[in-house]
Amino acid sequence: MNQNSKLSKENKYPIFIPITQLSQNQTSAVSSNATWCGLCRYISPFYTNLPRKYPKVAFLKADVDEARDVASRWNVSFVPSFFFIKDGKEVDKVVSTDKNSLEKKFAQYAG
Repeated sequence: MNQNSKLSKENKYPIFIPITQLSQNQTSAVSSNATWCGLCRYISPFYTNLPRKYPKVAFLKADVDEARDVASRWNVSFVPSFFFIKDGKEVDKVVSTDKNSLEKKFAQYAG
């Protein structure tokens, strides 16, 4: 697997971050999505506002069509999927667009 993955921060600019460094000092949340996905477009505004509420979590997005190595590495089989990563390892995964359930998970990992 390529250690540099194309991810997008909430500022919408593509960046390359080594997967192994995603969660060195904090919990990271990665939203796996796709431009063609209606549910992804539905949940995107909710996810985009989370960094203001949970500043201790690093929020990133990965378009599964553009960042195939990310999709492969985290075994993305459905979009949108949300991964919580700590110390380079997946600690939780949520496949849902239920805002209440997602909010509880983000609060849980906000530390």
